[in-house]
Amino acid sequence: MSEPATQPQSEEQEQLCVAGPLEVSGQQDSIGFMLSRIGAAVSDRFAALVAEHDLDPRRFLVLNLISEHEGESQQAIARSIGVAKSRMVAVVDELESDKLLVRHVNPIDRRQHALRLTDKGRAVLNGARSTAAEYEDFLRSALSEREAKDLLKSLHKLAGLTGTTAGAAAVADKLSVD
Repeated sequence: MSEPATQPQSEEQEQLCVAGPLEVSGQQDSIGFMLSRIGAAVSDRFAALVAEHDLDPRRFLVLNLISEHEGESQQAIARSIGVAKSRMVAVVDELESDKLLVRHVNPIDRRQHALRLTDKGRAVLNGARSTAAEYEDFLRSALSEREAKDLLKSLHKLAGLTGTTAGAAAVADKLSVD
């Protein structure tokens, strides 16, 4: 079978093919669109940065929670980030397998496991926290101190509208699809 002949494009047809990103009118004025685009870019970059420490954002969050609430149960951690207990078991299994945390039977309620970081877990978390802090500084460098405060205030207002709490919802969404 012979290939169809390619017709040369007219100057008018060539002008219809725009090189570069295409945009929808008004998208730059849309809060939802801008939050979505910026959120995706920031999330992707953050994931790449914590991956340098053999973590992903959900494992980073769980290690942070355990670090600040040593001895809490898997159930308490799961509730705080809004994920099913069964999903939390899988994450804790991964972290335990990587020797980043240990589970101990809670002497008060033997049905629960108390979570604690290992020395390795604390070292990995500290390195990832340092990297995350550098990224936060980078993001804030584009804003004045007042702009950063105003942005955070606005984001907290929007979080209230959507029922989102301090980063937990994004990780909960990730856990629910994994």
